[in-house]
Amino acid sequence: MRMRSLKAIGIGACLLLGVAGARAQEGVSASALNRGEFTQEETSRRQSFRDRFDVDLRYREFLFGLRYELDEEIRVDTLLGEGLTKRYFEYRRDWFSGRAGNFYTTFGRGLTFRTLLDDNVHMDQDMDGLKVALNHRLGELQAIAGRPHSEVNHRRDDLVSGGALLAQPAANLSLGGTYLRREATNAHEDPSWGLPVEELGSGLGRVTWRDFDLYGEYAQRWAWGRYDPLSGWIGMDNLRGQASYGSLTFSPEGWGLTVDYKDYRKFDFQYNGPPWVNRLNRSVNTSPGLDERGWQGELNWSPTPGMNLVGNFSDGWSRDYVQRMQHGYGELKYQRLGKGTLILWGEGRALRLVEPSIALKKEGAGHADLSYYLTRIQTLSATAEVRQVRSRYIIGLDEKYWDAQGILTYGYAPYLGVSAIVRGTSIRVTEYNNEKLWPIGEVVLTLGAHQLKVRYGKERGGIDCSSGVCRYEPPFSGLKVTAVSRF
Repeated sequence: MRMRSLKAIGIGACLLLGVAGARAQEGVSASALNRGEFTQEETSRRQSFRDRFDVDLRYREFLFGLRYELDEEIRVDTLLGEGLTKRYFEYRRDWFSGRAGNFYTTFGRGLTFRTLLDDNVHMDQDMDGLKVALNHRLGELQAIAGRPHSEVNHRRDDLVSGGALLAQPAANLSLGGTYLRREATNAHEDPSWGLPVEELGSGLGRVTWRDFDLYGEYAQRWAWGRYDPLSGWIGMDNLRGQASYGSLTFSPEGWGLTVDYKDYRKFDFQYNGPPWVNRLNRSVNTSPGLDERGWQGELNWSPTPGMNLVGNFSDGWSRDYVQRMQHGYGELKYQRLGKGTLILWGEGRALRLVEPSIALKKEGAGHADLSYYLTRIQTLSATAEVRQVRSRYIIGLDEKYWDAQGILTYGYAPYLGVSAIVRGTSIRVTEYNNEKLWPIGEVVLTLGAHQLKVRYGKERGGIDCSSGVCRYEPPFSGLKVTAVSRF
């Protein structure tokens, strides 16, 4: 691993020299971002290293970029890789842009197509191909074609193409639609080569008037076949999915109200991201869009300067009501300029057959976060959270316990942050490998555009959700070092 790491460092140094040389040229702007992470487990002494280096250059209307990665991270997955993983070339004007290479994009609110980069859940689902966009005062047009990165097998087998149109016939009215088709994974083995194996389409609209903002989208999905490694292509002309999403926002001065609604059936396409419609950042099903309905309401109110109140409730369920997820949340935030900040929040949640091996999980929590300014640049923060959890496992085991966490942080802005974190439960919990205590120490150093984070202790792991995607984070005990630099 050391030789590969040294090689990556050498290539990164060469790229930095290239960035410095480009900046010296008249009319050329350049930037770079490097993110590296090193871990060493305490018991086994096993080491992992991952580094991602991005470089972007711009000369007038032309943009060029690339990404070099070294992936020797073996704690979360066993995939190892090294090399140039992304590159792009783009021409951009006020009304037109064309890009060849890797890119991220979303159609509408993500019902038919979404690409995503989210380090919180170790997800990098980009597109490698062509993208063309037109912008006019009367509307926008986007067309794409290429191969997205699959989070299932980490390859680019599928070829997809499509587009999104959004017209604006009036100042407060937008109407449009999206279309996407996925070709056969192995076209030479497809008896109906040239026909799509899957299609998705949607119609959408948005109306804004004074303090109101109304959005709605309806989509359909047709799956014509699937590929079986043993049997080849198998027809599926009876699979038809539907999805509806709507959002209403009312935001007069000082407060705001948002209501969302979802209704998805057989819409678990591999390359989309239907809105999850809750503060938990997760769907009712393991496969988002498979079978769920739900709604969310949130109220924000600022009665005085420096004070903000939030109330939220969401409910999601499968059509047969076997799976259900309910969540209520309330928050009070008060900030006094030059003195500090106080945040109080509480929540309750009930998850039925949402998490693996757990039939029913109920939680109630209270949280307090106080930050106090010792001086103009020094702060002391204390966080306390107490949670009561009851888990009823599918095998019949029933656990009820208290889960508490305390965090004490000293900050010397903008250079230093030191934290002591302790989390524990009242009993040894099956979900967390029968452990009950997880202490962590953390130091964060920041020098301009460079940040170094050193973390040592025990992380209990568990289900982590972000952007509607959930991943299992394995427990960890040892040293973790993360470095981020911008140039």
